[in-house]
Amino acid sequence: MRWGRALAVGLWLTVLWMLLWADAAPGTLVGGVAIAAVVMVIFARGVARRSPAAQAAERPKLSMIGLVIYLAYVVGKIVQSNVILAWRIIGPRYPISPGVVRVPLLSGDSLTMVMAANAITLTPGTLTIETSSEPPVLYVSALYAHDVEALRRELLAFERYAIRAAGSPTARARLADVGREGTSP
Repeated sequence: MRWGRALAVGLWLTVLWMLLWADAAPGTLVGGVAIAAVVMVIFARGVARRSPAAQAAERPKLSMIGLVIYLAYVVGKIVQSNVILAWRIIGPRYPISPGVVRVPLLSGDSLTMVMAANAITLTPGTLTIETSSEPPVLYVSALYAHDVEALRRELLAFERYAIRAAGSPTARARLADVGREGTSP
């Protein structure tokens, strides 16, 4: 980390520490500087272990067009799920078939995993109950799990849109490879 950036991050962490304690006493300042130094050393060691090329390959790349498409997809799915859920409540002849589905993900990127998990949880009738980064997997509770493979494909679409919106170059390459092969992860 460059010195100017390290100083700015350290200052920001110290100010954050003082705001959290709501105190401007000298002891709080010294504690904030100490905590900021420890945090920066810990994270600098983790970052220094990887090559700059590996760091760049893992860094998310935001696509504004992809983000707009992702948001439109999520909003569309939320509306669609609300209509289906309301229809099922009004017409009790349509039974629910609840279940938990294991969804192996294409990417282990934390940002795209969080985006997919949150979008799934926002959608009525589904709830992300557990995530795992090694291997990248989501466990989702669903009200309508009668066709597990179709549900899994539908849930994987959230991750694909998230990768297009904010995936790392590595995740985007995996998505392109899967698209060429025509298989799911």
